[in-house]
Amino acid sequence: MADIVSLNTIRRQRTPDPLRGMVEEMEELLRLAKAGELKGFCFGAITHDGRKALCGFLRTNACNDMELLGLGTYLHEHIVKTAGE
Repeated sequence: MADIVSLNTIRRQRTPDPLRGMVEEMEELLRLAKAGELKGFCFGAITHDGRKALCGFLRTNACNDMELLGLGTYLHEHIVKTAGE
């Protein structure tokens, strides 16, 4: 007779999907935006094939230019710091 294994055991043994974390974070950002909890958002993205790079910002009227500039500067510094680790 075959062993019976719970689905939870099988799920824990699977290799995590490398994109899952990124998608979950993007869904959380969307949730925050829909709830009115974001006033600005800076982004950069690279397609899987490396042929396109996208960058930009989205903001509401509540986000002023200096806040957006500061956010972009912080993002740049964070990427540089993280890439060096």
